[in-house]
Amino acid sequence: MKEVSVDFSRVVGKIKPLHGLNAGPRNGPHGVYNMDTYRAAGIPYARLHDILYPYGAGHYVDIPCVFPDFYADPSNPENYDFQLTDDYLRNINDCGTKIIYRLGVSIEHFSKKYHIFPPADYLQWSKICAGIVRHYTQGWANGFYYKDMMWEIWNEPDGHKNMWIGTDEQYYELYVTAANYLKSCFPDIVVGGPAATRCNDFVRNFLAYITKDGKKTPLDFLSWHRYTTNPEEIVAHAKLARQWLDEFGYTETLNVVDEWNYVISWAEADVTESYRVIESAKGAAYYAAVVCELQAAPVDISVYYGAEVHQPWSGLFNRYAQPLKMYYSAYAFNQLYMLGGEVQVNGLPQGLRCIAATDGLTGGLLLTNYNSDHRKAVLKLYGVAGKRAEVHLLDTTHDMEKIDDLPAEESINLSLPEDSVVWIRVC
Repeated sequence: MKEVSVDFSRVVGKIKPLHGLNAGPRNGPHGVYNMDTYRAAGIPYARLHDILYPYGAGHYVDIPCVFPDFYADPSNPENYDFQLTDDYLRNINDCGTKIIYRLGVSIEHFSKKYHIFPPADYLQWSKICAGIVRHYTQGWANGFYYKDMMWEIWNEPDGHKNMWIGTDEQYYELYVTAANYLKSCFPDIVVGGPAATRCNDFVRNFLAYITKDGKKTPLDFLSWHRYTTNPEEIVAHAKLARQWLDEFGYTETLNVVDEWNYVISWAEADVTESYRVIESAKGAAYYAAVVCELQAAPVDISVYYGAEVHQPWSGLFNRYAQPLKMYYSAYAFNQLYMLGGEVQVNGLPQGLRCIAATDGLTGGLLLTNYNSDHRKAVLKLYGVAGKRAEVHLLDTTHDMEKIDDLPAEESINLSLPEDSVVWIRVC
């Protein structure tokens, strides 16, 4: 049996905020409440896209919801309808979570399209966005002073059937207009995009467009998405995004994957099966595998899609806002994130993925066996004199319950069935 060694005396990096969620917590009504569990998972970022879609959309977040009359005066606070979005963002902030506000509209899968066309006037649209930024960061219009918000310009403009009925160049010009205008009004805010469906020619051409003629449009973060069953595919896109950013001179720009989930394929039967897997132990093991892979990849922030409880894509919460198995993987990863310092792991056998962390006093590790046969391993922990190791298991019959408690200096024999997750707390 292969020995896996974890040396808690060797800090090799910093645990990254990889457990963001698309959508914030729910606070009722009728018992649909997950503020406590959302807060307990320490979600670092909530991205606001498809909020309450398809139930309740029409009054939250989207530009046409917040500013119903496009041709009204953006400098007049009476032309904005902030109230329900205020309530939503207040709940997120109360959980200690930062906000990635998608400036744009929700996806439109239905036969008639309403809001996914290029804005009639890019400067007017930018001024409306500026009013929203001012409300949530500068207290304008009886607003707020939220810190560290990120502002994303549109979503999946390369999705020409259901997110952008326009040309690629029209989106590129919208981005240039909006990013430059917002930065001229608020030099310190964080602006980015394009939230593309993947790292594809659209993204490379976007970078070429916003840097043409020697110009360099503000791009504080590059965002992209990837739906797959293979965690390594997400890593491959992360590397490509970083390569392109560096090539076009955006060496300090954050690399952000702000939608990802388990998808077999987009065929109807495969999507239905993917929904089933997302709620299972395999979904929890997949989540753990992705964050383990992204910890070593050139990604700065990751956001799982999604947490909106009425959507079948929600792997963390069911429609009653109660935790599913994937929630416990996110919770365990947050324990490492709070510890802060990534430590050395050596000797992982094929099929297993692992992250370990310490704060200098205590430690922890997350180990997953995703989509491979039953694996056995012996863990040997170093730098843990006088401490104990609590072993927690997630599989088809366990939801991260403690299954063992032993001196941390002893060898820990693990038996991991396919699609299982182990979290070990060292204290």
